[in-house]
Amino acid sequence: MRGREKLVDLLCDRGILSNPSVERAFRTVDLEPFVAPELRALTYANAPIPFAPEFRGAILPSPMTLAALLQLLELGSGLNVAIIGTGGGYPAALVSEATAGGRVTVIEADAALRKGAAENLRRADRGDRVTVSGDLGTGSYDRVLILEPGQRPISEITTRLADPGFLIARGGSPEELAFRKRIRSGGEELEVSIADMPAGARDASEARTTTWARLLTRDALIEHAWEGRVVGHHDAHFAEGIEDTFREGPLDPERTRLTVPQVAARRAFHAAYILQCLGDLEDAEDLYARSLALAPSAEGHTFLGWTYSFIGDVDRAISECRRAIDTDPSLGNPYNDIGAYLIEQGKAEEAIPWLKRALEAKRYCCYFYAHTNLARVYLLRGQTQLARRHLEEALKVHPGYEPAQEMLRRISRETDYVA
Repeated sequence: MRGREKLVDLLCDRGILSNPSVERAFRTVDLEPFVAPELRALTYANAPIPFAPEFRGAILPSPMTLAALLQLLELGSGLNVAIIGTGGGYPAALVSEATAGGRVTVIEADAALRKGAAENLRRADRGDRVTVSGDLGTGSYDRVLILEPGQRPISEITTRLADPGFLIARGGSPEELAFRKRIRSGGEELEVSIADMPAGARDASEARTTTWARLLTRDALIEHAWEGRVVGHHDAHFAEGIEDTFREGPLDPERTRLTVPQVAARRAFHAAYILQCLGDLEDAEDLYARSLALAPSAEGHTFLGWTYSFIGDVDRAISECRRAIDTDPSLGNPYNDIGAYLIEQGKAEEAIPWLKRALEAKRYCCYFYAHTNLARVYLLRGQTQLARRHLEEALKVHPGYEPAQEMLRRISRETDYVA
C-alpha cells in the first residue's frame, strides 16, 4: 500500500500536483491524525475515503481532486481562507501549511463533525492557525473552498467574499462535471467553469487520458459507494455486483452485524471494483489491499488476483486465489478463476478439478462462468457433447451470456472450435 511520499510522487508524475507550496503541504502534513483510528488503513489511497465511521457526509475528496482544488485557490501569504465542510480537518491543515501567515476558518453545520475536526487539528498542532465554527462569522474571506455545497447556498457565501476574492467548488451535478470559480472584483461577480486540466504529466510514461470530468465522475461513484447511496444507474450496477459477490458470506450485513472495519472493508472493495472497471488498475490494486488490511476476505483476495491478471501477472493472480480459498473455502469465485488462469497458461487438464470445485461451491453468483470454462476445456479435448451439456447449464443460469451462446452456435454449425 502506498504511503505519503509515494502518493505525492504519483500526483506529481501524473501532472495533477504542480504548485510548489501545495506540494510541500501534501509532503508535510500527515493524514493519519485526521482519520478515525479504525479507518487509518485507508490513508493515502488515491481515491475518496471516509474520515469518520459515520461514512455518510464524512468523505474526504480524492488526493487528485483535493490537490486540484487547493491549486485553484491560488494560495499565497497572508490570505484569509474559509472552508465549507471539514474533511476531518485535513484540507484546513494543508491550506494552513501552504498559506504563510494566513488564517483558515472551517465552517461545518454538523456539531459532531465540527468537534472531531477541532480535536484533530489540535492534535496535529494546527489549532493556533485554524478556527472551526458553525457559521460564516462577520468577516470577509479572500478565498473560499466549498467541500460540502449542501451546507450553505453559494449566494450566501458569495456575500462574504472580499473584493477582490473568489470561491472554488466542484460541479454539483452530472451535467456540471467541472470545477466552478465565482469571482468578486470591483463590485462585480463572474462565474467560470474550469474543465481543462493543467499541463501534462512530468513523466511521459505516466500520461493519462484523465479529464476533470472523468476525475469528478470517478470520485462521485466512489463517494456514493462509501456512503451506501444509489443515485443513478451506474451506482445501481456496481451495488448489485457487490451484493451478489458478498451474499451469504462473512461480510453480508443481512447475515451478521458488521463492525466498522468490516463495513469499511466491504466498501473499500466496492470502491476498488469501480476503479478496476474504470481501468485504474494500480489504484484498484492498492484499494483491494487496504480492504484486506481492514478485514481479510476471500472476495478481496480473489478480486485482487483478478486485477493482477489484468496486468499479465497470472502466477500472482493464482496465489491470491489460493489465499482466498484458505480464507473462506465456500466461495466459488477463486476456484473458477484458478481454472481460467490455468487454461490461459495452456494447462487445460489441470483446470478441470478447479472448475468442478467452483460448481460444487456453496456460494457463487456466477456458476455459468465455471460451466463455460469447463466447456472450453472439453472442446479442446474433442468432447463435444460434454461441452454442449455445460454450455446448456450455463445458459440455464444466465440465458443471455453471449460467450456460451456463441460456443453453442459453433457446435451446432459443426464448426471447428478455436480456443
